[in-house]
Amino acid sequence: AHPCTFWMTGATSARVDRAVMAAYQGVVGGNITHDGAYWLTEHILAAKQVNTNGKVKLEKESKHSPKKIDAAIAFVLANQARLDAIAAGAGIVVPQQDMTITKIRRRVY
Repeated sequence: AHPCTFWMTGATSARVDRAVMAAYQGVVGGNITHDGAYWLTEHILAAKQVNTNGKVKLEKESKHSPKKIDAAIAFVLANQARLDAIAAGAGIVVPQQDMTITKIRRRVY
């Protein structure tokens, strides 16, 4: 097996289903924003939403479609990683010291 392979079927499919639903709810709820990057928009629009048994899944429009959805899937997995980190206690780190940036002048000879 390739070290970077992540199967979205079988034993992990329930986790992926929850991750897709969490991403969907985050977008609909306004908790996730998008910077408007064209490539991500294209992949999100190419992903077909399939509702089965109360679960939301993302698929290509057809098995042989030339349109890519990799960035849409990466978005879902990255969002789930963010949610997992927050659940594990990760948060905003407040600097303990003054982080004021001062401009340094350089003399050019």
